[in-house]
Amino acid sequence: MKKSVLAVIAILEAVTIVIGLIYISVLSKQKTPMPGTTAGVVQETAEDIRAQLEAVAGETEAKAVAIGTEKDTELNDQDVQNTGVRLDNKTGVEKGTSYEDLTIIGDSISRMTKEQVEEALPGVEIHSMYGKTVDYSIETNPCGLELAKLLELEGRLRDRVIFALGTNNVAALSMNTLTPEMFAKLHEITGDREVYLVTAYDLYDPAVYDENNRVIREAAEKYDGWHVIDWAKAVAAEDPKKIIEDEGEAATGNCQVHPTDPAGIALWVKTISEGVK
Repeated sequence: MKKSVLAVIAILEAVTIVIGLIYISVLSKQKTPMPGTTAGVVQETAEDIRAQLEAVAGETEAKAVAIGTEKDTELNDQDVQNTGVRLDNKTGVEKGTSYEDLTIIGDSISRMTKEQVEEALPGVEIHSMYGKTVDYSIETNPCGLELAKLLELEGRLRDRVIFALGTNNVAALSMNTLTPEMFAKLHEITGDREVYLVTAYDLYDPAVYDENNRVIREAAEKYDGWHVIDWAKAVAAEDPKKIIEDEGEAATGNCQVHPTDPAGIALWVKTISEGVK
């Protein structure tokens, strides 16, 4: 009895599948189903589902962007503000602090040491962004020369300027190395302000910055009121392996330049602080 019942069920299932296949085949051949027909309803329903899926996909993508933005909100907001793209008239500095006359324009090294430098030099204003170069801009990351000009036009470029750039201007990264012409443009922007240029150091190949550092030193000798803050010399005087991160596979080209935490950061802060005191 059980076997016969199972056999009947199997036959009914097979018939149902065959009818379904025939129905699908008929629907697929009907290229322009009319509204109100079964095929039309099926197509309209499919279109509705497709539209809903697309809407859900859009919402999902938007949520993914929002999540990514929320995750990096503190970093991105500060970085965008620091690029100079959205400048306001507030420095956030109380009157009477020691370094209200000092602006720092820098790259990732200045960005990762920002809190410590601000503590050491109260009142300083730091504008930094990962990957910033002297002469190559992208929409959200103006180069150092462009940012200095933006700040100058806004009346926010202070009497003393630390230009801590050049780390990303290196042939190993397929970027323009530093040239006297770049610093001539900086001199046009800064005028009679005091300017401090920071040398660069690479853990694996210090010689990669020899040319850049030479141009920096020559520019400091050429223009009145210009100085060198010799980060390369400071690192070389210590054990570089304790001062500069060994970034290994995470590094690009010969770019092992970021100070370690805490020894490297402490030396960076000390070098910058002593350079302007």
